[in-house]
Amino acid sequence: MVKKGYILIELLIAIEIFVVVLSFSLDFFINQIHFFSRHSEKLDANINARIAIEFLSDKIRNASNIVITGDTVYVDNKKIYLKNDVLIYDYSSVPIANKISRFSVNFIGKGLYEINVDSFYTSYTVVVRNR
Repeated sequence: MVKKGYILIELLIAIEIFVVVLSFSLDFFINQIHFFSRHSEKLDANINARIAIEFLSDKIRNASNIVITGDTVYVDNKKIYLKNDVLIYDYSSVPIANKISRFSVNFIGKGLYEINVDSFYTSYTVVVRNR
C-alpha cells in the first residue's frame, strides 16, 4: 500500500511542535523588547540628568548674581526650578531637561557651589566655582 498523505496524528504532532517553538521564540522576543525599553528609559534619564548638571554648572559658573531659595535658584534674575519632573529655566519658561526628580544648589563658600541633580535612576553631584 502506497502512502499518499499524512495521518491526523502526524499533523497534530507537527502543529504542536511548531506551537512550542513559536511560543519560546515569542517569549524571547518579548523579553528583549521589555529589556530594551527599560534600558532606553534609564539611558534617557541619565542623559537628561547630565544635560541638567551641565546647564546648571554653566549658568552658575558665569553668573554675576546667584540667589538660592529652597528648591528654586535665581541666576542673574532668571528663575530655575523643577515643575512636574522637568527642569525649567524661566527665560520664556524654557524646559531644560525632563525626568529630573530633584535638584539642589548649595553655596559652599569662597565662590564654590555644589550642584546635585537626581533623575529617576541616578544622581550627579558637581562642584563649580563662580567667576
